[in-house]
Amino acid sequence: MTYVVTLQEAAMEDILAIVEYYQKNAGRSVATQIYQQINDVILSLENMPHRGHPPHELRQAVTADILEVIAGHYRIIYQCTEPEVVIFAIFDGRQDVRTHLKKRRRRLKL
Repeated sequence: MTYVVTLQEAAMEDILAIVEYYQKNAGRSVATQIYQQINDVILSLENMPHRGHPPHELRQAVTADILEVIAGHYRIIYQCTEPEVVIFAIFDGRQDVRTHLKKRRRRLKL
């Protein structure tokens, strides 16, 4: 079964911010590589959406269908409900994870 992967507006903004950061600080080539790495993982969710795991920060949450996959240093937080995968957030896992998840908490319905 092929799933439809959609990104919420906030997740699209996350990707744009990541690409802009790398373009400014490391150059276009690095920004393109980072974007491609994230995009490849996102596209892989079309065929393997259940390969993710629950983020450890959300293990006590009622919603068990919130998952994450890793793309390099980036965490991609999403919800899998057949036949759709909705991506809520994409952020650098080396940053303050709790802050990012709090921003997305309302969208995650937790």
